[in-house]
Amino acid sequence: EESAMVADRGVGVLEIVVAKEAAAKARGVGLGGNLARWPVLEAMNDGLQLRVLAPGPDPGPVTVRLQRREGYVVAVTSCDVDH
Repeated sequence: EESAMVADRGVGVLEIVVAKEAAAKARGVGLGGNLARWPVLEAMNDGLQLRVLAPGPDPGPVTVRLQRREGYVVAVTSCDVDH
């Protein structure tokens, strides 16, 4: 659960939102105003990688890599789904 990641894994709320946005963009869609449709499945590598479950007609996990710098977070991902 995402709240446990925030509490136990050192993943911030901003990082979760940024990862969801990156996963949605990689899939060629937006968040649709519903962050809950894009759950974070797990945090890996000390919270520097998050796996986000993409909803929709072609659901599946998207791995998002995070870079943390002084006051900002950058997310990088790729997607093999043809859209």
